[in-house]
Amino acid sequence: MNEHTDFSAEKSGAEKSGAEKSGAEKAGAEKSGAPVSDPLKLIIGVVCLFLGGLLLADTVFRLNFFSMHNFWPLFILVPGLCFEAAFFAKRDAPGLLVPGGILTVIGLLFFFEVFTGWRFSASTWPVYLLAVMVGLYQLYLYTGRPQPLLVAITVLGAVAGVSFACILMGSFFRFLEANRLILPLVLVGIGVILIARGFKPKK
Repeated sequence: MNEHTDFSAEKSGAEKSGAEKSGAEKAGAEKSGAPVSDPLKLIIGVVCLFLGGLLLADTVFRLNFFSMHNFWPLFILVPGLCFEAAFFAKRDAPGLLVPGGILTVIGLLFFFEVFTGWRFSASTWPVYLLAVMVGLYQLYLYTGRPQPLLVAITVLGAVAGVSFACILMGSFFRFLEANRLILPLVLVGIGVILIARGFKPKK
């Protein structure tokens, strides 16, 4: 009994001593002016530096590439990335991942729409459902994987998938209607091939 008590006391004393040592080292580092990294500030600083350099090059060389007409989706994408960075920097407040995922996906979608002249906007609307699904899925991964949340994610993914399938089928049928000779020629070709393979030469 005494040996067990002595061992527990020694273990407790060692842990206390280690904690005091760690705290003393941390305090010493802060006092000595050693740099302490902040991932969120580093990410935001790199993004600002990158965007500033691109804008400077665009202004100096008159590229007219970084105009508000082309880059207004940044006002949606950047807040989304900041929400994502704010969570992954400290790994707390997982609720930040919902607006982070939604805004990031929608910002990327708007960039795609702008640089393609909005030609595909009638077919890409299910991405808005996927944006919500991405935000909820991130929340699902970092909040203990609750089952009700998975049900909502599955429903959103299924609706988006079916919507994309219907859009693709509609596009396919419109293509066939505009090119009416393609389907008959394909069917005739398949028929000829099958008939030719059906006649096997006698050995």
